[in-house]
Amino acid sequence: MVISIQSTRYAMEPMRVLAFGAIPANYNVSTGAGAMIVPVGAPNYAGEAALIYPARQWILSNDTDQPIYYSLNGIDDHGKLVAGRAFVNDITSNKTGTQQGSKAWSLSAGDIVYVRFPGVLGTAGDVTLSLAYGGE
Repeated sequence: MVISIQSTRYAMEPMRVLAFGAIPANYNVSTGAGAMIVPVGAPNYAGEAALIYPARQWILSNDTDQPIYYSLNGIDDHGKLVAGRAFVNDITSNKTGTQQGSKAWSLSAGDIVYVRFPGVLGTAGDVTLSLAYGGE
């Protein structure tokens, strides 16, 4: 038997962007330093850092001229991206059946992705975060 949910569709949150000058050398959860934020002018969510929906796919792109580290908790480093590279995480790839609600494996709504320069600060470019979720 094959089960499908036809009301679930692929949807995306507004892209989050940090220009090189806003990327710190250290994360700071108190001030929000390094948090990937929806830029001012984006409809509905301008200035939001926390994920609005559980992300089933996410893409982090480093278009600066220096390596970055990223963190999912604003304390620990969880990965590194060299300049000009991207990281694609398709959390739901190779899944069978339907996973919804608390059973779904995703980057949780309310999470914040942080970035920082671990060494020399960048002098050009930006870092972007794109998030896809299953919408109604």
